[in-house]
Amino acid sequence: MTEPQRNEAIATRPDRDLVADLTSAALAVAAPEEVEAFAANREGFLDGRLATTSKGDDQLVGIGVEVIGMLTPYVVAAATAALRVIAAAVADSATAEAQGTVRRWIHGLLHHDPKEPAAEPLPADLLRRVHEITYDVVSQMGAPPADATLVSDAVAGRLATTPTQGEEPR
Repeated sequence: MTEPQRNEAIATRPDRDLVADLTSAALAVAAPEEVEAFAANREGFLDGRLATTSKGDDQLVGIGVEVIGMLTPYVVAAATAALRVIAAAVADSATAEAQGTVRRWIHGLLHHDPKEPAAEPLPADLLRRVHEITYDVVSQMGAPPADATLVSDAVAGRLATTPTQGEEPR
């Protein structure tokens, strides 16, 4: 795989664990009652087996789990989109080594050890772009505007901050 192909793959397929981490962190803000269901059905949500219907009627499909009305599929899609935006922001000039650094940096934003220095926050213009893209993605999935705002605020907000001292890393 050439370097441009590798960069494109990273930009189009965010690391699955980072998507799960960001989803969990955003759910803790937007829909804390759904964190446990996401953890128990993580692979189904990440694979899209537990996803919104194409009708945008807030009905969700899945086998063996009650998922009607959940925000989780929207948050998964928003987290994926957010990580794509971030990856795309560095992909043009990033080497494979730099991409690993970016992955560790994002991981540090989500799992800050209070004993270690905090990761630098994302630049404000990139956070605005993440917010816009995640709102658009969730809206296109058929979420009501209030839910799209809640999800995009939670995802962008979680990327804008690191856990504070005393808060458990997610």
